[in-house]
Amino acid sequence: MFDPTAFENIKVVFEGAIYDFDLEGNITVVDRNDQFNLSKLSRHFDITFSLQNTLHPSKAKISLATDDLYKEIKLNETTVGCNIEITFYVSSHYQNDFSFMEQIYKIWEGQEIDLIKRESLINYQSEYLVMIGFGRKITEDQVDDLVAIVEHCIATLERL
Repeated sequence: MFDPTAFENIKVVFEGAIYDFDLEGNITVVDRNDQFNLSKLSRHFDITFSLQNTLHPSKAKISLATDDLYKEIKLNETTVGCNIEITFYVSSHYQNDFSFMEQIYKIWEGQEIDLIKRESLINYQSEYLVMIGFGRKITEDQVDDLVAIVEHCIATLERL
């Protein structure tokens, strides 16, 4: 019988929470990718969503590294977890808006937050990203936190 990996279980709960909010009309899912890298034996899932009728999407990424997959399958470790990273695409007028960043820090209290500026040399446009990291792996014991993460994403999108 097939025993799903921690990645599969975490992905299903996280994706289900996002689609529940989509079904309720709070957000719209605009893209999703589910990848298995055969050469590195790693997993990657991302899903992009935004509030209804807005231009500021959020991308949530879940990844499982090779060593974690090996530990779970071959060594039967139960503390294997996934890395989760949330990215928000924001307008350039937030570049020097410190009150905006204060609001983000309040929503994501205690998490790693980076404001990143990417510039394109092709069309000379700038893109600003707010990236939320958790500084630790999320395990199956913490799946209840995944709904709260989605709620935090929605609260952040409402401030953009």
